[in-house]
Amino acid sequence: MRTDQENTLHSDDSFTLRKCLEILERTPTVLKTLLADLSGDWTASTSDHEVGIHQIMHYLILNEEDTWLPNIKTILDGHRPSLLGLYEKLMPPEEVPDKAINSLLKEFKFLRELNLAEIRRLQIQLSNLNVTEDFSIWGKLSVKELMASWMVHDLSHIAKISRIMANRYETEVGKWSQHLDILKY
Repeated sequence: MRTDQENTLHSDDSFTLRKCLEILERTPTVLKTLLADLSGDWTASTSDHEVGIHQIMHYLILNEEDTWLPNIKTILDGHRPSLLGLYEKLMPPEEVPDKAINSLLKEFKFLRELNLAEIRRLQIQLSNLNVTEDFSIWGKLSVKELMASWMVHDLSHIAKISRIMANRYETEVGKWSQHLDILKY
């Protein structure tokens, strides 16, 4: 028989809130390890058409403020949302606030810590994971789907940042490029 704590963090073998939180907790550290104190050449956009790391960090912050936790709380509170506040597109580079990458990393970490503390305070139970609400743009979404999407969204942007950085050396790797899968995406 599961304890209350286990019921709070487990749903089935493929998804558990605990596993989801493991990734969500680590994302700020992963990004800090990858990006903090790098020369500006690594984090600057190389063209108007390329997505930049500053854009991605700003996007992550906006979603941290307005998307994941507010919508999870909307579902749990049973309020009728008008739309899901997910920022689907990155802001154009000229609209991204001019902040140092280390400042963006600190802001993201601060917001993530607040949000995860609130998730724990909510004590989401196994029975709450499948509670849904109808969002006008997306249709019915469950707490489980939002939590899983939040985690996968983090992993997606970590991969995107890694691809941006790897592509800086696409030419320099020469013939090795055919063996470096990250350069194929």
